[in-house]
Amino acid sequence: MLAAGDVATAAAWNVITNDVINLRALANVQQTVLTSATSQAINTTYANLTGITVSITPTASDSKILIHCFASIVEDSAVSEVFYRLARGGTGIFVGDAAGSRVQAATKAPTDNNTKMTFVFLDSPATTSSVTYTLQARTALGAGTTYINRTKTDTDSATFARTATSIIVQEIPA
Repeated sequence: MLAAGDVATAAAWNVITNDVINLRALANVQQTVLTSATSQAINTTYANLTGITVSITPTASDSKILIHCFASIVEDSAVSEVFYRLARGGTGIFVGDAAGSRVQAATKAPTDNNTKMTFVFLDSPATTSSVTYTLQARTALGAGTTYINRTKTDTDSATFARTATSIIVQEIPA
C-alpha cells in the first residue's frame, strides 16, 4: 500500500491501473426488460423477438460477455415446433451442432404450453465495438405466432397472468 509521499514504481502503477480497468469492466452491465404483452408472427427463418434485445460495448477485446435471458412465451397450436436461440448481431450463438436437416437451436418449446425459458451463456465477441444480443425464434414448418408475456387467449381472469421477460449482459474481464 502506498502512503503519502511514497513514489510508485512503473510496475506498481500498472497493477493499480489494471485493477481500476477491471473494476470498471465489472460494472459494465446492461439490461432490457420487456413487461408488455406482445405477439409476433414467426416462420421457418430465425427472427429477432421484438423487445428482447440488449447492447453492450466491451472495454477490452479479450473480455467475455455473460448473457442471462429469461423469457415467458407461448406458441400457437398451428405451429408444428418452435425453436429458440440467442444471437449476437443476428448470428446464432449457444446452439447445438449441425447434424443433417436438424435445426440448430438452444431449445425447443412445446406447442400451446406456457414456457419459461432461461438461457445463461458466456460469449467471446472479441471486439471493443458495440455488440447486440437478442432472443430469436423460428418454426419447423409453416408460419405461426409466438406470444410473449401473456397466454395465448390472454383472458382477463384472476387465473391468467401477465409476465415479464429480461435479457442481461455483463462484461467479464479476461
